Amino acid sequence: RSQQATDNDSTPLLPTDGKYKQDWLAAAAGSECATNLDKLLKGLGRTPQEVGYFKSETWAKVYDALGAEVEGDDLARALVVRNEKFGMKTTCFLALITLGLFFCFRPRDDDTVLVLTKQGRVVQLKVERPSCCPAGAAAPFFFF
Repeated sequence: RSQQATDNDSTPLLPTDGKYKQDWLAAAAGSECATNLDKLLKGLGRTPQEVGYFKSETWAKVYDALGAEVEGDDLARALVVRNEKFGMKTTCFLALITLGLFFCFRPRDDDTVLVLTKQGRVVQLKVERPSCCPAGAAAPFFFF
């Protein structure tokens, strides 16, 4: 494909003009994966606006993670998983004992994108976001 860069090329993998992204998202909206999502969410009592928002958010995350590797109309199944680093009870407890400072230093949640293409190829990308504090347990105490 013309969007991919060679090993010695310094051009980005995806065009930055936005038209390619719009074309990719439109192709994904008409893919087999979109049809499967419609069938899956049909019986859950969701409004068409909620389903549309869910699908557009899913396509945006898949494009951001794997847009250079997978064509939009090639999607058969897609799964986006958000891995919370802290549960709700832990977040409330840590926010309480730190007087809200935990929200300033809380690491972002990890995302995993898993895609099955029409050709049977499985593509996975795990986005691990590091925390803002060093890995050592004593380092945050020296910070304060």
